[in-house]
Amino acid sequence: MTERKSFMYGRSTANQRIEMFWNLVRKQCVQSWMDVLGSLADDGMFDVYFLHKCLVQFCFLRVLQKDHDEMSKT
Repeated sequence: MTERKSFMYGRSTANQRIEMFWNLVRKQCVQSWMDVLGSLADDGMFDVYFLHKCLVQFCFLRVLQKDHDEMSKT
């Protein structure tokens, strides 16, 4: 039986368009949320426990979806 390699880890340096797209997504939408959630974790207010993840989803999902929708229109 042959082993299938359907995905690879690491950067897709051969595909500059997708790298540019993900860079744009991160700058316009994702980085600010990474900073907010990172500061919650740094302050001890967020942990990787299931309940904490569910609470963060409950509190932020609508706002995150709104940001995503606005970014996808541009």
